[in-house]
Amino acid sequence: MFATNLFRTLPPSSNPNGAEFDPEEDEPTLEAAWPHLQLVYELFLRLLESPEFQPNIAKKYIDQKFVLQLLELFDTEDP
Repeated sequence: MFATNLFRTLPPSSNPNGAEFDPEEDEPTLEAAWPHLQLVYELFLRLLESPEFQPNIAKKYIDQKFVLQLLELFDTEDP
């Protein structure tokens, strides 16, 4: 369930030249689905921080592919 909501196709770069985002000159581009995504990320974080969290069970679901997909999300233009 989390993977379905967390991982999505990222929109193409709004700056094809790949220049860095300049907060003084550029307006931030917010993803339309962010309110939904924020809730999913918050639930996932709370799951990981929960005292009832069992790493042995989580290893079945949070595998290398999951972690790599999660890391790819850091390569976005979202502020």
